[in-house]
Amino acid sequence: MTITRAQAETELVRRAKKKMLLVNMAVTVDGTNEDLSGPLAFAARSVGLTLASPITVTTAELAGVGDDLLDEFLDRAHLRLLNDIKGNLTLVDITSGPFKESFGQLQDNLEKEIKRLEGKISMDYDGSGTLEAGVVKLDFQTKRDDALP
Repeated sequence: MTITRAQAETELVRRAKKKMLLVNMAVTVDGTNEDLSGPLAFAARSVGLTLASPITVTTAELAGVGDDLLDEFLDRAHLRLLNDIKGNLTLVDITSGPFKESFGQLQDNLEKEIKRLEGKISMDYDGSGTLEAGVVKLDFQTKRDDALP
């Protein structure tokens, strides 16, 4: 089963709609959302697809994203989308008398979400989360034949 560009856009908008609206990104899911072209193209290149254009991706090109690559493709596109949102986030903290709005927390929360997703991608797809068993032999115990000072 293959995924269409419109389906990929639908999933990305589902994951980050409120954040996208906050930075005035389009949330259309008809297969032509320019704000999602970069994240989708990045993810496609990351999973090994060859694209006609390095910054856009078509439904035909997404035919190479099979069931085995689908989750990785969507997670990598989501990560790139969050980084794009972070780059467009220009809100700052506002204080006026007793009134205070802490928009800087949005930046902090976005940073945490990016780090969490980077860790997930690293663990799930890059193989850096594998464990190996082993034995450490320290051999520091004093024995009878050791010379004492």
